[in-house]
Amino acid sequence: MAKAQRTLDLLNQLISMGFDDSAFWLLHHARLRNWRESILSHSEYCEKICSKSGEFEKDSENERVQRRLAWVLAKYAKSGKEIGDREYFRELADAAFVGLPPTKKPVRGKPTTARRLG
Repeated sequence: MAKAQRTLDLLNQLISMGFDDSAFWLLHHARLRNWRESILSHSEYCEKICSKSGEFEKDSENERVQRRLAWVLAKYAKSGKEIGDREYFRELADAAFVGLPPTKKPVRGKPTTARRLG
């Protein structure tokens, strides 16, 4: 199980590097429903989880969001890019979504393409 606080920490680190909603929605599972989830909304959800159990269920959609965020942070940090390269953040967010797809199928029943993150 993953601690919701870890997601908040990752988001804070990423935001300080220029990560924004234009990248976040691309790695969030709501993307399957064409919903542009915001950092603020997801952070508020995580804060609610922190005040209750404090943890996401194992391999849940929100644990996968956390894993994608961690991957994006690691790749961006290693890239040598300057702070604030929003286009690169969007590329990484999209790659994270594809590499660690949601557990659910899209609304129309079409499976996502899956490729492991490297």
